[in-house]
Amino acid sequence: MTIWVSHRGESYDAPENTLAAFRLALERDTDAWETDIRFTRDKQLICCHDASLHRTCGVEQEVAETDFEQLRTFDACNSKEAYRGEQVPLFSELLALLPQGKLLFTEIKINDPDIVDAMMEAIDNSPAEREQIIVISFYADMIKVCKERYPDMRALYLNSMTINEDGSFAVPPEEMLERLADMHADGLDARAEKKYLTPEFAKKLADRGFSLALWTIDDPDTAEYFINTIAPEAITSNRAAYLQNVIDHGQSR
Repeated sequence: MTIWVSHRGESYDAPENTLAAFRLALERDTDAWETDIRFTRDKQLICCHDASLHRTCGVEQEVAETDFEQLRTFDACNSKEAYRGEQVPLFSELLALLPQGKLLFTEIKINDPDIVDAMMEAIDNSPAEREQIIVISFYADMIKVCKERYPDMRALYLNSMTINEDGSFAVPPEEMLERLADMHADGLDARAEKKYLTPEFAKKLADRGFSLALWTIDDPDTAEYFINTIAPEAITSNRAAYLQNVIDHGQSR
């Protein structure tokens, strides 16, 4: 059965990558959560998608140029007024909230090997188990470093499955399979692109031992299409609890 992953927490209703969004995912009992990690200037590991704080905190400042102490003074409500006062959390704070039995898809947002070790230190110093963490990244080097240093960690390669203007694939399917093997990835975490993600390609992935996860789907019809055609291991959604209730539990749309 496909598992449902709350994208940056239940971010359709709460500010993304805040503890409020993850507490909402906990309350709604989604199967898994997804977050993004990057360093502040003083090398604190935080949960934040963008390199800039403009969109989520409304300040014209780069995360990499901001010390954590200053970062905590910013409001991360992301224009969701009911959540005024939310802060950008440390990765360790999120790990402390993760319950047993739930998975956490953790996206490495910078191409820096040091972040892999910092991530692992945070995990090993938390109540969470390594088996609960699935590392994801668009950076092939980060997947490779993670698998070389920590072979017991599951790591999936993120890709946008881009289609060129002439209809060709930016990364042809066979090349994608070669990339996954080269970086020792455990699977692919792909943008939900129907033209690329065919049953034939899904079978090739499975035959090579690669898992398949999809992002970011908020519509039940689209989710059902992919479940029925390629049966992904996981679907990441801004409203994962809603999709889980509609598709798995037959709730009205």
